[in-house]
Amino acid sequence: METCYSGSIGKYCEGIPGVLFLCAASSGESSHADVLEDGIYLSNRFTRIFRSEVEANPSISMHDLYYQLATHTTGSHAGLYNDENYGNIYRNTMKEFLVPVQE
Repeated sequence: METCYSGSIGKYCEGIPGVLFLCAASSGESSHADVLEDGIYLSNRFTRIFRSEVEANPSISMHDLYYQLATHTTGSHAGLYNDENYGNIYRNTMKEFLVPVQE
């Protein structure tokens, strides 16, 4: 979730088996715009890093993706919620959530 205060949703959903939340901001802060085009902010750094990491390596582990998000998101604090009820963040990857595009 890339929205402002998205950590509040992550906190609310703690304890749900099989659910993992990666959030752009903690429960008490805004997420900050990052991508500016023609005077309009199109996205934030969390989303830009998320996309670039997954596109470069679809088999990135959830742990490594979170690490990249946490170290490169500016203006807010990326969060990882409910990992103790999700599975193994070191073995589970983004690839299992990606569907090949049918042409």
